[in-house]
Amino acid sequence: MFTNKKSYMSKIIYALTGVLFIWTSAAFGQSLEKRIAIVEEMVSKVSVANIIEMHDKIVSFETRNFYSDMESDTRGRGAAQRWMLGKFEEFSKAGGGRLQFYFDNYDQPPTNRSAEKYRELGEETHLLVNVVAILPGRTDNVRYIVNGHYDSRGSNGTDGKVTAPGANDDASGTIVMMELARVLSQYEFDHTLMFVADDGEEQGLLGAHHMAQTAIDEGWEIGGVFADDIVGGVLGGNGKYDGSAIRVFSPGPMDSESRQWARYAKFVGEAYSPNLLINLVFRLDRFGRGGDHRAFIERGFPGARFTELNENFAHQHGDNNDLIEFTNREYMAKVARLQVAILAYAGNSPRKVTNVNVSRDRNDYGTFIRWNHETEETDIAGYKIYIRKTDSGYWQEVVDVGAMEEITITSRNRRTGRETTWTGYRTKLFNRSIDDYVFGIVAYDRDGYVGIAVAAVR
Repeated sequence: MFTNKKSYMSKIIYALTGVLFIWTSAAFGQSLEKRIAIVEEMVSKVSVANIIEMHDKIVSFETRNFYSDMESDTRGRGAAQRWMLGKFEEFSKAGGGRLQFYFDNYDQPPTNRSAEKYRELGEETHLLVNVVAILPGRTDNVRYIVNGHYDSRGSNGTDGKVTAPGANDDASGTIVMMELARVLSQYEFDHTLMFVADDGEEQGLLGAHHMAQTAIDEGWEIGGVFADDIVGGVLGGNGKYDGSAIRVFSPGPMDSESRQWARYAKFVGEAYSPNLLINLVFRLDRFGRGGDHRAFIERGFPGARFTELNENFAHQHGDNNDLIEFTNREYMAKVARLQVAILAYAGNSPRKVTNVNVSRDRNDYGTFIRWNHETEETDIAGYKIYIRKTDSGYWQEVVDVGAMEEITITSRNRRTGRETTWTGYRTKLFNRSIDDYVFGIVAYDRDGYVGIAVAAVR
């Protein structure tokens, strides 16, 4: 804890100590009180030239299908795996050796989708290889993960021989992820950042399911997962040319951890990349489609998916039809800049508060808000209350209550006489009824990094 405890009886009146600011939903993502200079520096290091060089290289392997060649140095997923691991090693050396990298190998048993292919190959299992880089946190091991799936497919998803360059699906997401690793590995963060090139997404999210289950088995604490999947196009099959925004998908309910993670992305990302807006889409994914974030969400971790504004289905899941000429590397760089800022904030963000609760003041119809914050962080500067109407998907107001002291409240049940004691933080909002608004709490530190909101859900 960062403050001393004081004990108060429950009848004490708690005054609002902050100042009320009104932010419209459209402006909320661009309304950080101050930008952080070192984050601006990180964003500026995203290189279009580097993205082009890496994108050209990964597409040059012609196919990265789950059943493609593992031995060739010029074609197939084996060549792509070794090249990606070599790039992570290069990034690590340039960043002082902090970035760790490895192949995450797994003998994948057959699924309903793959059983026939396994019989054709005479295999009982098939080697799955995720390519992973980890930037360990300096204070704890809360993990923020960004992934792109490097495997590709043609019209027949199990054909490992047909040319399937997958320039957009999903070389674009893989290369954005790798550019994030290159830039962010030059810095240190409080929390751990993971950069993952997933295998087998086109076969049923296999690599993501393997990693998400590993997270469960090993007890990882995951703050959020981003799946970058199809983030390279600006000309849709509908004829629309638009590189001004990107969609971010997150499942409900309205105040789920995944949806708060998506709101956080919009709040932070747009402040540092105003020429690329985030369109929040409040559903798990596109209709009839899936992505690697789903594997984590199904296991209880917060996740969201980034996908271009207007897809072109004619350049997906076909033989030699997903080509570089149908992608836009400037747009990919904008996505990378946006996500560098998001991950930089998340990597240094205060831990989430817990046990957020609201109650009514029956005397004047105000709202008491209380929460706990179990943390050893010593640089917490204060807390903010986020407010929105119940029918809004976006936070609309913020109250900065500043630094607070932890208190202990003892209450007596009038009917039973039983006493209960609660310790934590508490404040009051006047003229805000718990019936009409949703309230969330975030912590912020002395450097200006803001945590992810936790809402009081009744």
